[in-house]
Amino acid sequence: ASARGALVVASVGNQGQEVNALNYPAGYRRVLGVGAQCDSVVTFDCPRPFAAATFSNHNRTVDVIAPGVNVLSSVPRRVTERMVAPGYALKDGTSMAAPYVTGVAALVIAANNGTLNPYQVLRQIENTAIDSGSAGRDNVSGYGIVNPRAAVTLQGPPGDPEEVNDDIK
Repeated sequence: ASARGALVVASVGNQGQEVNALNYPAGYRRVLGVGAQCDSVVTFDCPRPFAAATFSNHNRTVDVIAPGVNVLSSVPRRVTERMVAPGYALKDGTSMAAPYVTGVAALVIAANNGTLNPYQVLRQIENTAIDSGSAGRDNVSGYGIVNPRAAVTLQGPPGDPEEVNDDIK
């Protein structure tokens, strides 16, 4: 997918309090793995406001975290649990966080007039994340909380120096 110009963004999984398995496609190289970030409310799953949710997997697949708790989502009209309005409910999980990061990736691409390759977009999102755990990259929050403003406004990184085919069209 990346050879054809696509950045794959994937949720890392919601088994952080249980098996904490490596999930795929988040476990693949060149895939941006996204964990769930808490909101401001302290709960069992979120003992620290705005930190990584405890249900979010914490392993080498986590590159960044993004809002993944109490996210307004469209749902089938028959769903009534945590319903806000017919067809809409509050949902939790890394599957709520990954689309957020996908939107940020689209903004990064647009802000750079489509000149960045998938690796550069991935690195831009990682490089501009707000470190929220141990200093540097860690298995709980990756590089940190995705930062859309910085990702869009700061200059993008250079291409992947280890990619041998960058010059082939």
